[in-house]
Amino acid sequence: MDLSRVMLGVPTRGRINYNTAQRLLELQERFPTVTYTVEASGISSAHTRHMLIRRFLQTECEVLLQVDDDVIPPMTVFNLAESTYDLTGGVYLIIMANFNIPFPGAFKWAGTSYAPLDHIFGRTGRIPVDGVASGCLAVKRHVYETIKAPFTIPYSEDGVAMGSDDLAFCSKAREAGFTIAADFGVWCDHLPDGASLNRAQEQYFDAFVKARAIEKDRLIVSG
Repeated sequence: MDLSRVMLGVPTRGRINYNTAQRLLELQERFPTVTYTVEASGISSAHTRHMLIRRFLQTECEVLLQVDDDVIPPMTVFNLAESTYDLTGGVYLIIMANFNIPFPGAFKWAGTSYAPLDHIFGRTGRIPVDGVASGCLAVKRHVYETIKAPFTIPYSEDGVAMGSDDLAFCSKAREAGFTIAADFGVWCDHLPDGASLNRAQEQYFDAFVKARAIEKDRLIVSG
């Protein structure tokens, strides 16, 4: 793909990790034809993502690659823009509120909610999924032209958020007939609170497998 038709945008609420900033400078030096931008807002992550999407749709670019301010993409990150899927996520370790062991953020639909893929550690290549974490996500233009405010989270009648903004987007995309993939060949690092999750990946794998066998139902999340 012509990289001049790709925008890499960082949605941030003002706390871009130093390592993320350094990688963006390296990418800009190696791939100068890409459009790079930062969208900052202090309101919410969904609001900031929507501001970035609005900026993207005002350009002639065909793919928006979002990279969160605490994610370090590999130098191969623009492989996501070559994907034939409508949404393609680079993979990184995430922590869910109801399960405090990091695991790769790629999901299947379990009937009424999302759950991590089976045998999620050790996968390779680009595979179809039902949901992905959005910290390193390439989306084709026609998706955003079709789905307005994609990261809006549904709320219960009591005002409680029903899931995360990224899986809410994936649900809307699937309902609209768009395809989703996780690219395990584009492995990112995730630094929530500034600490790398990749450094202890083997320990996380062992703990995840044991916990899944014992409390599998706790890994299911709504979206």
